[in-house]
Amino acid sequence: MKIIHVCMVDAYAENWAYHRNIISEKNKADGHDVVILTNQYTMDQDGKDKKVEPGVSYTKTGIKIIRLKNRYDFLPDAFQTRYRKTISVRDTLEKECPDVIMVHNLQFYNLGEIVNYRRSHPKVRLCGDTHADKFNSLSGNHPRRSRFIHFCIGKFMIRRLFRYFDKFIYISIETKEFYREMYGIDLSGAVFSPLPSPIIGKEEKKKIRDRIRQELGLSDDILLFVHSGKMAKTKRTALLFQALKQTDIKCKLLIIGSIPDDNKALLKQYIQNESRAEYLGWMSADKLREYIASADLYLQPGTQSVTMCNSLAVGTPVMVYPHKSYRVYFNGCEYCVKNADDIIQVLKRIGQNREELKEKSEKAYQTAHKYFDVETQAQMLYNMASKNQIL
Repeated sequence: MKIIHVCMVDAYAENWAYHRNIISEKNKADGHDVVILTNQYTMDQDGKDKKVEPGVSYTKTGIKIIRLKNRYDFLPDAFQTRYRKTISVRDTLEKECPDVIMVHNLQFYNLGEIVNYRRSHPKVRLCGDTHADKFNSLSGNHPRRSRFIHFCIGKFMIRRLFRYFDKFIYISIETKEFYREMYGIDLSGAVFSPLPSPIIGKEEKKKIRDRIRQELGLSDDILLFVHSGKMAKTKRTALLFQALKQTDIKCKLLIIGSIPDDNKALLKQYIQNESRAEYLGWMSADKLREYIASADLYLQPGTQSVTMCNSLAVGTPVMVYPHKSYRVYFNGCEYCVKNADDIIQVLKRIGQNREELKEKSEKAYQTAHKYFDVETQAQMLYNMASKNQIL
């Protein structure tokens, strides 16, 4: 069948471990004709939006990427990335003739064209999901402006068009609450489906672990920690260094990702003053997954991230802030921390009992197989199209 993934809200780029990447690659691997319909924005190696020319290209696995031209191309990028309106959406759908349309987030101004296409082609199944919550949508430099925009989008567009979706998915409790509070839409009839993550089995994990540790020159008595992402202040990376300073645990802390300009000076100083830490910069999703698989513990004391799910999927336990959405995954695979003192206590605890990390790794795999298997989410789309019914 032909599946079009519509990625208008966020920039689409290859080699990242976002939902739109993982599920589309799974569809392609299963033998389906897959198309990404998106805007003119991709991401650079630091995760920042990067404008590219409209047109057609292909991923290394053969997925067709159609980048549509911005409607208001004469306006600044700051306007384009916020208002997300392109040309030729309806014409492109008519040309591609999909069996299933999967819309990743609904907060863009061409949504009406997609719904109208669905109404004109009743055999086409329309599916959507939401990743928006108060943390990732209202915590920028202008939260009041963001709230107003979301309110307007919800009141005048999403609430009117939502009923035409055959299936809708929310990825967390916070995203469900956001739809109710911001848009006045009850998702009690929608499907809770966490973001899928590629699962690395135990044998492969051991091979990766041995290779990475050898590359890093780590002896058996050294614990390996990984912390990754866009190191904004809300990531609370500084807490990790404050806690390390108060302990003598034998470890190696790898910092992987990008550092925004407003946090660069502080983190650079922390890294220079901590001999157990090393900054590796940005790396591809596949390479990052290998480093996390080789780690004894993944550290995420700040904002939420899909990387937490990716960590459990490779059998690596996590140290995380206890966000509400994470609690469904907690089965003993986690250490919950709220401040530097909590982190210090965890470091001391695992320094005295490393066997506990092995037990938590087993728990991580249990959670991964229950929630993050990409096969389950892909099968939803296939069933919906093959049976031509709403699930």
